[in-house]
Amino acid sequence: MIKKPFILACILLTVLVLAACGNSDTKKVNKNINLAPDDHLNMETKHSVTENTDVEDYNTGIVPPNIKKASTPAYPVGSRVAVLATHKEGMKGAKGTVVGAYDSTAYQVDYAPTSDVREVKGYKWIVQEEIQKSNDKLLQPGEHVTLEADHLPGMRGARARIISGKKTNVYMINYQLTTGEAKERNYKWVIESELMKEQ
Repeated sequence: MIKKPFILACILLTVLVLAACGNSDTKKVNKNINLAPDDHLNMETKHSVTENTDVEDYNTGIVPPNIKKASTPAYPVGSRVAVLATHKEGMKGAKGTVVGAYDSTAYQVDYAPTSDVREVKGYKWIVQEEIQKSNDKLLQPGEHVTLEADHLPGMRGARARIISGKKTNVYMINYQLTTGEAKERNYKWVIESELMKEQ
C-alpha cells in the first residue's frame, strides 16, 4: 500500500521535470528565431525613430573612406546652423552644429529596404560614395543602383532608383529636434541649401 503512492509520486515528479525541460527548449528555440544578429538593433532603431527618442543606433559618424572633405564649405566644422531641411518631423527650424563637411554628389532616391516590403519614396540624401560601383560618374534619373549606406535599418544592400542628383557640399550635423524630445548626433546628410547660419 505504501509503495503505490510512492510510485505515483515518482511518476508525477518525472512528468513535471520533463515538462520543465520542454519549456526551456522552446524558449531557447524562440530566442534563436527572434534574435537574429541585427534584429534587436533594428527594432530599437525603428522604435526610436517613431517615438522621437534618441536615434543614435545608426548615426555612428562613420563616413565613406573615399569621400573628400570640403575645401571651402559655407559651414565649416563647428558652425552653428539652423536647419531648413524637412526630411522628418521636427527637423525644420532645428538648431544644430556642423560636425562634418564634404564635397560629393547628393542623390534623392526611392529604395526598397532589405528589412521591409514597403518602398521608401524620395529619400534624401545618399552620397556618391555610398552607392555600389558608382565611381565618380554622375548617375542619371531612373538609373537603378545598390546602396552601401547604413543610415537606417534595411538600407545597406537595398536596390534603389535615382530620382535626382546634384554636386554640392554635404554636411553631417548634430541637432535638437524642434519637438524637444530627441537629439540626433552625426545625422547624414543635409546639403548646403538646407542650412543657414544660426541667428
